[in-house]
Amino acid sequence: MEWETNSIGRETRRNRAFPTKQISKGAFAGGRYPSSVTHGIANRNLLPYSPSMNTKKVDNPHDLVARKYFSNPGAMGNFLREFLPREMYEALDISSLEPTRESFIAPGLKESIADIVFRCFTKDGKQGSIYIVFEHKHNPAPTCALQLLRYMALMWEDEVSSGRYQARGKHLPFIIPIVFYHGKEKWNGRQIRELFVEGTPFNICIPNFSMLICNLAELPEEKLRANLTDNAMLLLLQALLLKHPVEQIARIFLLLDSAMNQEIMDTIKIFLNYVQQTNPDITESRIKQSIEEIAMQEGITAPMKSFEEYWFPEFYNKGKAEGRVEGRVEGKAEGLRSAVTNLLLSRFEKIEPSLLTKVDQINDVAMLSSLVVAVAKASSLDDIQSLIEHSFLKMQ
Repeated sequence: MEWETNSIGRETRRNRAFPTKQISKGAFAGGRYPSSVTHGIANRNLLPYSPSMNTKKVDNPHDLVARKYFSNPGAMGNFLREFLPREMYEALDISSLEPTRESFIAPGLKESIADIVFRCFTKDGKQGSIYIVFEHKHNPAPTCALQLLRYMALMWEDEVSSGRYQARGKHLPFIIPIVFYHGKEKWNGRQIRELFVEGTPFNICIPNFSMLICNLAELPEEKLRANLTDNAMLLLLQALLLKHPVEQIARIFLLLDSAMNQEIMDTIKIFLNYVQQTNPDITESRIKQSIEEIAMQEGITAPMKSFEEYWFPEFYNKGKAEGRVEGRVEGKAEGLRSAVTNLLLSRFEKIEPSLLTKVDQINDVAMLSSLVVAVAKASSLDDIQSLIEHSFLKMQ
């Protein structure tokens, strides 16, 4: 994966030492940091995970979806595999990835800590614990770097006051600050050095670190689809940023149907709950209708049992009930059609096949019941023929 230098930065000695990094539209075209990494993550169930370290009140559904999904070690491991620079990812022992808990974060920090914080060890064991601060944003935040700086400073202060700094040989742990942006407006967050006036003798005093920024709107959809099951949530969240989001979601559901498992079902449940709160116009019935339209247009004939039964159980159960009702109605209609046909053949000679064909195409139970009585009472075929013709035309 390629990390681009921010256009606001200057090629100063300081900036060359600490290049600005940001995922951009061309991030997956190849380059210094290829996104395909051979190291897998531990086989973890992607069920919603609720780390106890964070007691900060969840004020909105954007917080909720981030915490429910990305607080899970498996989901976070997948994300890091896709979006960290390769050297950084390969240095981490992803199987040790875990959300920080109360034993790792001092009580005074819990109200100030970032959205999600993970701890991970390195493969060589030389760096000790590495912390990953994952801050999600749904709206632009030009001074987000200050927020992350505060989080990092508080965590380092806790390392010193807890004695872990001394136990590490008087070394502070590395912290990887990640901003995940999934809003519709253009991202305007600036690196910490870009918040200061440039070209002054005081620039050497600027605290210097680089946020790793993942802008969901700029991630190539084909790259996400290449690892469909792991990136299901990212694809669905991205669909909300595109034109015709209902159709986009429906197409992703069609793709996911063939790979359906418990992890994907849990991801979809979290997503649908999020959509219900943030995009009330995108209803499950509209998604289902779009899926049916796409399937019809593209000739998809395979039954989507997983879609019906697991994703929208209310539709599945309703469909089963409607199917039973329709079956009973159709069975009754078939019996009445047979009664009309048998009465015609037994009472009158030289019945035109076209007349019987029209009887076969009448499905309305009330009409057929009336025809049974009418044929039984008719004194001639002419008396009944016009009634059958009239009933047939009403069905067209």
